[in-house]
Amino acid sequence: SELGTGTALTGPIARGDLETVATHLAALDRSAPELSDLYRALGSWTVGLARRQGSIEEGVARALLEALAANGNP
Repeated sequence: SELGTGTALTGPIARGDLETVATHLAALDRSAPELSDLYRALGSWTVGLARRQGSIEEGVARALLEALAANGNP
């Protein structure tokens, strides 16, 4: 279909589900730290897409970006 990427966006970032994103990050940091940076980079890009699509509010976008930018190592 010609609807574009934004209309196909689903998942915790598109829903603004910070709790699920934080759970994903904790699991990756613990079990597959080599994938954590990739998840964070792709997640940050997805936040921008969700913002442009209008599926998340600015405050939620900022909170997601903060969580995605945080270093998973204590």
